[in-house]
Amino acid sequence: MPRRAIVRLTDKVVDALPVPATGAVITYDKDIPGFGVRVTARGARSFVLNYVVNGIERRMTIGKYVVPGVERGAGHSIWSSTAAREEARELRRKVDRGIDPLAEKKDQEAAAAAERDAPTVQDLFERYDKEHLPHKSVRAAADDRSIWNQLVLPRLGNATSSKHCAHAYVNNSPVRTTVACRSASERISNLRSAG
Repeated sequence: MPRRAIVRLTDKVVDALPVPATGAVITYDKDIPGFGVRVTARGARSFVLNYVVNGIERRMTIGKYVVPGVERGAGHSIWSSTAAREEARELRRKVDRGIDPLAEKKDQEAAAAAERDAPTVQDLFERYDKEHLPHKSVRAAADDRSIWNQLVLPRLGNATSSKHCAHAYVNNSPVRTTVACRSASERISNLRSAG
């Protein structure tokens, strides 16, 4: 990707950048090393940051430029040159501390995906009911189902198992219980010991 002359990127400068006939051209800012705006042959403009961390050169897209008079739908990350400049400074500080912003972003996205995909307490109970309750005595299984159905599921059924704390009620008195239990049986023993 060819590089263009180094200038201070402002909205006025970004608006005036020519659209290349093919490919994309990055114009770099004179103040922040690696900060630039990429203009594609289709006229799209995005702010980027080039950096080197741990000996590896990386390029991170900060976001799309706000094109005057063009509305963007929900979910589009749009940036003014001023906002993108501030973001580039923050990212540059991370790089200076040895942190890879792209790796950090990917880790955050993976954690968010894991949170979305985490089983709910209801899911854990269904698994417990299918895999463990059949191996218990009829009375013990009935007790466990009763605890789950009366105490746990009404309050925590839709909570994901990755949440850390919640309140449950045992014998009509509030008891703080840990929801980050590793299994459904551990949840039941927590509730039993609290009562």
